[in-house]
Amino acid sequence: MADQESAHDTGAASAPRGVGRARRLLRLTRGRRGAVWATGLLLLAAIVVTVELTPGTSSGFSAVINNSQNTVGTAPNFSASGGVLPYSDGWAGGDTGWIDYGGTWTTASTASGATYTESAGGGAGNKAISGQTSWTDYTLQGDVKILSGTQAGLVFRVTNPGVGADTLNGYYLGLYTSGTMTLGRENNSYASLKSSTYAVSTNTWYHLAVQVVGCVITASVVQVGATPPVTPTYLSYTDTGCPTSGAIGVRDYASTAAFRNITATAGGTTSTTIAPYYAPFANVLTPQYGQTTYGGLWTASSANETYTDNTGGQGDKSVMGLTTWGNYSLTGDVQLNSSATTSTSSGFIVRVVNPSNAVNGMTGYYAGVSSTSLVLVDINSGTATTMATAALPATLGTNTWYHLTVEAVGCTITATAQLKTGSALTVASATDSTSCQTTGAVGVRTIGTSATWRDVAVTPR
Repeated sequence: MADQESAHDTGAASAPRGVGRARRLLRLTRGRRGAVWATGLLLLAAIVVTVELTPGTSSGFSAVINNSQNTVGTAPNFSASGGVLPYSDGWAGGDTGWIDYGGTWTTASTASGATYTESAGGGAGNKAISGQTSWTDYTLQGDVKILSGTQAGLVFRVTNPGVGADTLNGYYLGLYTSGTMTLGRENNSYASLKSSTYAVSTNTWYHLAVQVVGCVITASVVQVGATPPVTPTYLSYTDTGCPTSGAIGVRDYASTAAFRNITATAGGTTSTTIAPYYAPFANVLTPQYGQTTYGGLWTASSANETYTDNTGGQGDKSVMGLTTWGNYSLTGDVQLNSSATTSTSSGFIVRVVNPSNAVNGMTGYYAGVSSTSLVLVDINSGTATTMATAALPATLGTNTWYHLTVEAVGCTITATAQLKTGSALTVASATDSTSCQTTGAVGVRTIGTSATWRDVAVTPR
């Protein structure tokens, strides 16, 4: 029987593998076990509870969880977002909502974002799953680093996961140090579907994006911090009789690996003519498609992979991307640095054309967070009109990371905000029925406060 690595590289399907009996343990960092925890796990199996995580900041949080008794059917109820799209990993507050199947998983907060590390390795196809099995068409993306061994990546459209090398029904998009990005099908066995040649090294972050629409799967990879301009490597595959829905996750095999910045957004595209855009600011050189600033004093930190407006003026903005972009989803993190009040805010701009140094010097849309609200604003040639507002679940202070998603589809703009440590989703959405701007670039913007951004990504819809 061919081993898993050989099967993945050559495209040969491995024989079905037996599934070992999972250890049903919840191991806390302080090592407490016993009847109290057993009782708690039985209660979790019997009831469905929705938990809203307490807003706050994180500092050096670390936890290890092995083989929890949650299932894909129940665990999303405990996730920070309640298992709905758009979805952000939430590892800055632990790994609530993630269910591991094999391996040893550790969360840690860093300046460039929280990481999720699998350190056991071995041949069990260690994986951690989140989201909902009812999710159909979506875009999954995130950063993958192979720490040792030969492969790691993302899984999607996942149902029926378990402990075992190929114990799930769904897809695996893996990076291989043998030099490929490979899409494979898992259903208690493995079949390689399609590969693209791509040089992969250990201890290097790579950004993977996969869009699954119907039975069409489109994927891309780019090295984080690669010298721009960066052209992603693609693959596209249409599967026959594909699973039409499933959860998301991360996986390694005969390797150890780290993951970060995992997000899932609704919808996607079957086209490869519009490249996903990724600006992690790991390279202080101008990234793909450039950045043009209008007001402010802007600096990038390659160590922290962040981008900062140090002055935080009224309407400072930095614009990136192409004015020809139409429907897309933008995701990223923002924090207000110098002032968080009801009258100050920072966030993202989308569908941007004709930018200038004036406060409202652009045409497009702005989604920003203040100390109390998420606001969605239509800006049309110098005139700003509030389209929608929504109250945050708790007062936002300075130097607190918020994750924002802005979806521009047709004339409907939807902004979603959530604390990186976990909180209820805040949504502001509106349809522009008067002066709809249908194409435009993306960017970041401040109103009266210095601010910092990281992990900015745009995927076509």
